[in-house]
Amino acid sequence: MAGGSSHQAVMGILAAVIQRQQTGEGQFIDISMTDAAFALNAMAGAACLAGGVEQKPEAGLLNGGSFYDYYQTRDERWLSVGSLEPQFSARLCDTLGLSEMKGLALSQKAFDQKALKEAIAGKIRDKDLAEWQSIFAGQDACVEPVLTISEAAEHPQLKARGMVVEADRGGGVMQRQLGCAIRFGAR
Repeated sequence: MAGGSSHQAVMGILAAVIQRQQTGEGQFIDISMTDAAFALNAMAGAACLAGGVEQKPEAGLLNGGSFYDYYQTRDERWLSVGSLEPQFSARLCDTLGLSEMKGLALSQKAFDQKALKEAIAGKIRDKDLAEWQSIFAGQDACVEPVLTISEAAEHPQLKARGMVVEADRGGGVMQRQLGCAIRFGAR
């Protein structure tokens, strides 16, 4: 669980190294997976602790309580829809043939969000993933396919960034593996 352990540990180590370089003093670093995972709740945590708003499952803007969600296609694949901003939600509705529902995307009413979500789900179920990819390819609507690892490994952006590399397992036997997301370059 990188987000709940190594991610926070690396940041702590780097902060300690910088402090040591600047002050000559070292640091003891204590990282808890529970603490780190809890800290990942930045938005829900702020809403609760500072605003007194407790998150309920599938009730918030970003946790399934709006049309911002995943939708199953006819071939049992999935599309992610993150069209929250007005220009994106309008494009989504137009592309799906739901232009009359554009106003619901901006509504804070649970009933409106549920109606829009059901309409989107019905439309997306009508076509296969490949059909939706073709339809949304030219649309800036924040709609993307949910890819398998093997599909993602072949994605042009991940290929261009070298996110799948080959490593020598010994004896000239090469093994594909995930690349490192960190890029260094001297300037």
